[in-house]
Amino acid sequence: MRKRPESVLPGKAVRPHRCRTRDFRSDFLTDDPFDHRHSDSGYCRMSAFDVARLGLKRWLRVPVRQTEAYLRALKDGTFADRPVGSAAAVRPGAAGSVDRSGRGDVLVLDYALPTPDRDAGSRTVFEHVVSLVDLGHRVHFWPSDGLDVPRYAHPLRRLGVNVVAGYFRPSLKNWLAARRGTVRHVLLNRPEVAEAHLDTLRAAGLPVLYYGHDLHFARLGMEAERTADPAIAAKAVAAERLERSIWRRVAVSTYPASDETDRIAAIEPRVVARPLLAFCFDEFHPRTAAPGEAQLMFVGSFRHPPNVAAAEILAKGVFPLVRTAIPDARLVIAGAYPTPGVSALAGDGVEIAGWLSDEALADLYARSRVAVVPLGVGAGIKLKVVEALRNGIPLVTTPVGAQGLPGLEALVPVRDGDDAIAAAVVEQLRLADEAWLCQSKAEQDYARSHFSREAMKRSLVEALELATETRPIE
Repeated sequence: MRKRPESVLPGKAVRPHRCRTRDFRSDFLTDDPFDHRHSDSGYCRMSAFDVARLGLKRWLRVPVRQTEAYLRALKDGTFADRPVGSAAAVRPGAAGSVDRSGRGDVLVLDYALPTPDRDAGSRTVFEHVVSLVDLGHRVHFWPSDGLDVPRYAHPLRRLGVNVVAGYFRPSLKNWLAARRGTVRHVLLNRPEVAEAHLDTLRAAGLPVLYYGHDLHFARLGMEAERTADPAIAAKAVAAERLERSIWRRVAVSTYPASDETDRIAAIEPRVVARPLLAFCFDEFHPRTAAPGEAQLMFVGSFRHPPNVAAAEILAKGVFPLVRTAIPDARLVIAGAYPTPGVSALAGDGVEIAGWLSDEALADLYARSRVAVVPLGVGAGIKLKVVEALRNGIPLVTTPVGAQGLPGLEALVPVRDGDDAIAAAVVEQLRLADEAWLCQSKAEQDYARSHFSREAMKRSLVEALELATETRPIE
């Protein structure tokens, strides 16, 4: 019998090999069969479940304790309702042991597991899931890419969500056939995911509630107009064709802002469209003191091109004008996936902070005196605007940033053009502390009245009921 190498005993390192989770490689085995956490260096910890699926030769390297745990799970039949590697399969109180049959199961589909610490769309999806669980639904989450990334799967499983992902996941058609009569609602996210799965969902006879996140064709059309790029204009035309096809084939189409659903009604009068609350917060912490530094901030995921353009406008056009009036002013630009162009903005009072944890981002809000959102292109409600309101930091934004927020222009400066934005920023930086705190309270009151957890749950209940009662027009 081949002797096991010393390097692969429990807890020891093994040779790096390609991992099936995004583009990470693994170089560690752990004693926890459900542990598959990724480190900051881009390496991950592999479990018996992940190693087992790579084949017999590598399976023979897996520590004995992991092998025994895997076989125990199979013997107990705890994988009947979820893929291999699911922490919820054997953990008490997880999806498999929670009875929420009274309200019916909800299947949520998106392109990947939500990454709420990295982009606003994922934040919306995650909060929708949390609200559905609070409402008493049993929730199944289907990432279209099929990847089970534990850093983002574990928070869902702790909520009791059945994450349907992993190497041994069945097809959506077979999965739905096995649960005929139990899945009563579908929340389908984004046009590209709808295009991939909508026919399968319709064939199963399920009422589909579609959430588009924003009008992609409208955003692309604005960008094409601004850049005069025919390639982007062609993408806008293709996006409109796809989105209109989706609206006609789902029961109800939802978007964050009423002006988006009004636009749908204007171009597709027979389609049922309504707003669905995109963001909510469970806590609001009143500010008790104004920050002492003249610091500005901007936050956004830089995988989204409008955020890249906004950061460049702020750092190159607006901030130099602010520093002319207030020489000690500083600007912090934060967000995941900064492009080389964004990173190059650092210097001369500008800091590029990159991705920040929730705690670090909260600290940035606490230290900054003004939030600036100089978006020139976009559609729908912007999380960066809503979070500034929720954190009670005086805000300056553009008409694009104020989209979908009724009455915001009466509360905060909404300006267009570098000179006008810079003048408003200087005015906010120079507010006396008492006036700053009054502005902070007014913004938090606005956020509390529009973005509470209860408001999101009411919005979801109404949308799901409407989807159940409505038939697609095609």
